Amino acid sequence: MKTILISGAYSGCGKTTTAAFLSEILKNNFCVKLGEGKSKTDNPVLLLEKDVSYDTFIKNIPENVKYLLVESNNFKLFPVIDLHIFIDGDKIKYKASAEKTKKNADLVSNTDIDCCLALSKAKQLEINPRMFGKILDFLKIKVRKCQLGLFDK
Repeated sequence: MKTILISGAYSGCGKTTTAAFLSEILKNNFCVKLGEGKSKTDNPVLLLEKDVSYDTFIKNIPENVKYLLVESNNFKLFPVIDLHIFIDGDKIKYKASAEKTKKNADLVSNTDIDCCLALSKAKQLEINPRMFGKILDFLKIKVRKCQLGLFDK
C-alpha cells in the first residue's frame, strides 16, 4: 500500500479538493481525513480523530488498497509516507503546524520540481509518468531540468 499524505497551510486551502482529484485518477484507493470535517456522498471519506493512534488508524483501512490518501498535517503518525503533498497558500492564514509540515513535503503546490525527482517519485508510487504529470499540473508544479531539455529556460 502506498501512502499519500495531503497536508496544507490552513483550513480551506484545497486539501479535500486535492484528495478528491487523486481519488478520481488513482484507482483502488481509500481516503481518510484526520480531524474535523464532513463526509460527502459524492466523495466518501473516512473521518477519524486528529490524534488517533496508528494502530486504530490502520484497523480502519480495508485490505488490498493500493493508494491510501490521507488528509492531515500529522506526518509523524505514519511510519512510511510514499508521497507528501503540501497545499500552500496565504502565509497570513498559516496554521501553527504548517511551516514544519511544509518542510517535510515532497511536493508543494505552486512551486517546481526537478524532472529526475518527479520520475523517481512516479516510479516509487507505481504511477505512469504521464499520470504523475497530471498530478503536478493539478498542483501547479512546474517541471524543471527536463531530461529531454524541453522545459529549461
